[in-house]
Amino acid sequence: MFEIRPTGRMKSLILALIFAAVIAAAVTRSWLVLAICAAVVLLVTVWWCFFAKISLTVTPGRIRILAPLYSRTVELGSDTEVSLKTDDGVNHGLVNWPITGRVSSPAGLRLNMGGSGTAVTVRGAAGELVTVVFCDSAAAQDYADTVKEAAGRL
Repeated sequence: MFEIRPTGRMKSLILALIFAAVIAAAVTRSWLVLAICAAVVLLVTVWWCFFAKISLTVTPGRIRILAPLYSRTVELGSDTEVSLKTDDGVNHGLVNWPITGRVSSPAGLRLNMGGSGTAVTVRGAAGELVTVVFCDSAAAQDYADTVKEAAGRL
């Protein structure tokens, strides 16, 4: 199993959430709103900093992806393609969520918890495209080798 946890850059998004909560409480001038905002921000912060992760479980013939508010299984086969490349760690879209895109789109699904490093792109047996960004190039190479082995291509 491979796990990717948020980097410092992604954790800084929580500061933006705290700032927005303080603004909302200040505008409404309500202690109840402030207390609710503080509780929500605290819960989200604890979850994001200590529990949020992307889990990739590679078994013969499939990859099981579990991420915040997302899960999917990608089937592997003898025609599975695996490639590595350097990545800037930026999600190129309107939303900077760890999971962007769709496996059926031309750009595919992108899993990224922040930080630049090495991206592993896998095209599954049904043509599903999944890119996973690792901050550690050794972990990326290990994941790529494991996927190739699971697809019967190593």
